[in-house]
Amino acid sequence: MGSFNKHRVLIILFITITIFAFSFFCLINKVYTIYQYFFLFPIIVSCFWFKKKGIIFSVGISVAQIFLYSFFTKENLEDEVAKLIVVVGLSIFVELLAEKILQKNADITRLNRQLHKYLEMMKKSEELSNMGSWRMDLKTNQMIWSDNLYNIFGMAPGKTEPSLDDRLRITHPEDLKLVDDTIINSLINRQSTKIESRIIRPDGSIRWLLSIGYTEYDENGKPETLISSFLDITERKTYEQELYKEKERFKITLSSIGDGVISTDIKGNVTLLNRQAEKLTGWKHEDAIGRPFDEIFNIINEETRLKVESPIKRVIQSGIIIGLANHTTLISRFDKEYSIADSAAPIKDSNGKILGVVIVFRNVTEEKKRQKQVQYISYHDALTGLYNRRYCEEQFSAIDTRDNIPISVIMGDLNGLKVTNDAFGHSQGDQLIQKAADAMQAACRANDIVARWGGDEFVILLPKASSSDAERIIKRIVKIESDMKVGLMNVSVSFGYGTKKAEGENILTALKNAEDNMYEKKVVESENTRGKLIDAAISTLCKNSLYEINHYKRVGDFAQKIGATMHLTDVDNTNLKRIGQLHDIGKIAVNNSILLKKGPLTKVEMDEIRRHPDVGYKILKSSKGTADIAEYVLYHHERYDGKGYPTGLKGKNIPLLSRIITVADAFDAMTNDRSYRKALSIKAAINELIANKGTQFDPTIVDVAIKMLKVQ
Repeated sequence: MGSFNKHRVLIILFITITIFAFSFFCLINKVYTIYQYFFLFPIIVSCFWFKKKGIIFSVGISVAQIFLYSFFTKENLEDEVAKLIVVVGLSIFVELLAEKILQKNADITRLNRQLHKYLEMMKKSEELSNMGSWRMDLKTNQMIWSDNLYNIFGMAPGKTEPSLDDRLRITHPEDLKLVDDTIINSLINRQSTKIESRIIRPDGSIRWLLSIGYTEYDENGKPETLISSFLDITERKTYEQELYKEKERFKITLSSIGDGVISTDIKGNVTLLNRQAEKLTGWKHEDAIGRPFDEIFNIINEETRLKVESPIKRVIQSGIIIGLANHTTLISRFDKEYSIADSAAPIKDSNGKILGVVIVFRNVTEEKKRQKQVQYISYHDALTGLYNRRYCEEQFSAIDTRDNIPISVIMGDLNGLKVTNDAFGHSQGDQLIQKAADAMQAACRANDIVARWGGDEFVILLPKASSSDAERIIKRIVKIESDMKVGLMNVSVSFGYGTKKAEGENILTALKNAEDNMYEKKVVESENTRGKLIDAAISTLCKNSLYEINHYKRVGDFAQKIGATMHLTDVDNTNLKRIGQLHDIGKIAVNNSILLKKGPLTKVEMDEIRRHPDVGYKILKSSKGTADIAEYVLYHHERYDGKGYPTGLKGKNIPLLSRIITVADAFDAMTNDRSYRKALSIKAAINELIANKGTQFDPTIVDVAIKMLKVQ
């Protein structure tokens, strides 16, 4: 800006000096009138450019011009002075005019920026809310679509001029009349519109839209502009449809299951009975609705014949699932008696507030003879012999007494179960669970309750146990586990504990604290377990065969050289070396007799071998340190012609790094002795690569590899 003003000053000075020179020339030639008007140019321009400084400059020019004029002649001097005053006034006027113009320009610039800001805010709001809008001039039929509306419609902005025909063309045929009628209704009846309709995008996908529109009218009451906004509600509609289906399935399920189901509101009044509940209670659904639960569900102790406390009240008070005591008898409306077993659970909203209770019960009259066996099955885990979750949950309330405080809860999560199941089969996974259960039982006290909570989780209830007691028990379990192993997998459980220290505390809070503490530790310990599994797998493979360790290194090095020649990134080249070293890790799940077999493999043995890419993928995917290369290992036995395994990918659909490993792996296998054949020469191996180019191998990669080999 300073440089710009400097140029202006030089321009004004140059023009002023030039005019004074011309004035001097006129005066010495006795021309006293015409030249004076040339001074208006620097005067006006200086006032416009420099405002108040320009006025001072203009006055200076005018005074200097009067002195110059009076030096040559006194004729009409009064007129020249009057002109001086006029010029000064003109200077002030120009300065004020320039100030006004600059202010207006500043206001216009500010308003333009504000308008641009508002437009950007509107555009961002549409993107964040997944909304779009249009505006249609009804007089010219021209339309304007927001950028996000193109996205909603699945169209590219700027490719075509938007039109109402475009909107109608993508409308679902079943909704076309609705959309058409809505637009006409908006134009005729001057009503805002709100409809839900479907569109079919150019890619064939169907989306649900909520459209809200209205029509603007001119001063003569004629339609002028049609404005609409659109919200993509596909997810909501899908959810509504799924919710409706779920409700229907729920109704059918309730009607068809063999258990009786009764639900109540928070006051204990019946809201639902299914068919089995009608049969056992003797009450019809329509007669029972709104009646107190105790009137419909009349239960007594079959031994004492005393009325049993309503489970509804207990659930509402405790907020947990409860079961009826043994020897409970239901007396129907017609005085028929049934031995029943049931459970009651709170119905909660998303905030955990209890809205009512649901009772599920069944007729166990004929099951009494097998009660002990059934009881054992219902309270124990079949795989480990530990108590199950149901029993454990019941024991939460049973041991939650003043005499048992402090009460500690230990929660454990078995590390590596999923990868063990995936890689080595569920049989080994079951063994891992059983070993962990054995360790816990061995370390706990006689009165402690050890339960399999579900899947790979365990819960231990410790009455009369402080936090330090819980820590000591965990240490004992970990010590016992340290000597346990299933295959390659170490038995490892991540533990956390919580303690109820005072009577007013909730034992479920101790469970929650135990769970939170356990998950914090599991983040580190489970990853460590999976890392150890990978190390153990590599170590075992290499121990079983000296060929393997050298093979992995050679494949990684050769693949990395191919990648470098193909100018891949440093990351890809590093990954090629890692993939080469780990590509056969899945063979850890293959019987060693198959891997070292000298003769041809049977179909069963070949199928077993072909599992190793998938097993390797699952092992590597389980660890953060190797998850990024797992996919390349999965596909390293795919063929370029699509006849490979495990998925039959073809051509460029096979990841590039996998295709490189395929060539490197095959070349190394051909040029080194195997248990079932001798090594080929490099020339023979090259001929094999050429022969299988375009079928087994990527032609481009083969060409790169051969070129490298010939150079060597």
